[in-house]
Amino acid sequence: MGVTETVSKKKRHLERQAVMEGVKCFNSFYYFFKTFWPEMTGVKLIDSPHIKYICDTIQEKAMPVIRGEFSMETLIINVPPGSSKSTIATIAFPMWVWLHGPHLASTNVSYSARLSERHAKKARAIVNSEKWRLLFDNFKGERFNTSVDGTITGMHADFIIKDDMQDPKSAKSDTERVHCNEWDQETLTSRHKNASCFLDIIIAQRLHEEDLTGYTLNKNISITQVCLPA
Repeated sequence: MGVTETVSKKKRHLERQAVMEGVKCFNSFYYFFKTFWPEMTGVKLIDSPHIKYICDTIQEKAMPVIRGEFSMETLIINVPPGSSKSTIATIAFPMWVWLHGPHLASTNVSYSARLSERHAKKARAIVNSEKWRLLFDNFKGERFNTSVDGTITGMHADFIIKDDMQDPKSAKSDTERVHCNEWDQETLTSRHKNASCFLDIIIAQRLHEEDLTGYTLNKNISITQVCLPA
C-alpha cells in the first residue's frame, strides 16, 4: 500500500468518524453538551446524573417545537448555584437547536447585559471551533441575547430562555422582583415567533416565593417543573 493510498484511507476513516460523531450530537443534546464542553469552558467535564437529566428533559420538551407541532410549554428548572445550568440551557442548547434547523431561533435573557454577553461569547466559541467545522461545516442559525430592560425589538424566537433574570443580590428587593416579573409578562410573552409553537425555559435558583418561578407557577399555563436540591 502506497503512502497516498494510506493517507486517503486514514482520511476516509476520519470522515466516517466525524459523520458518526455528528449524528450522535444531532440525536442527543446530552451527547452534544459533553462533546462541546471543552470549547465552552476550557476544562474537563466532571459529569453528574443531574446534567443528563436536565439535558434529556430540555430535549424532550424542545422536540415538539423543533418538529413544528402545537406546543405552548413552559419548562422551569430550579437548581442550586454551580450546577452548570447556564452552560446547559443558555450556551449549549441554542447551538444544538441549530442542527435541527437554522430557522429555529432562541432569545436568551439574563439579569445583566454583561452576563448575557459572556454567555454569547462562550456560545460563539462552539461555532468558531475546529470541532464544529469538522462535524457540521458552517451550520448556523439565529441566537439573540439581551437582559431585563435590554433591547428586545425584533427578537422573535421559538425558544425563550430565562436564565437568572433577577440578580441574586437583589433577591430581597420587592421593587426589583416585581419589575422583573412585570417585564417578563409585558415584554417577553409577546416575543414568540409562533404563538402556538414555542418553549419557554426558566432556569434559576429559587430566591423568593414570588420570584419569577413562583410568579409563573401561578399562571394558568402548561408548566413542567424540575426541582433539584442543593
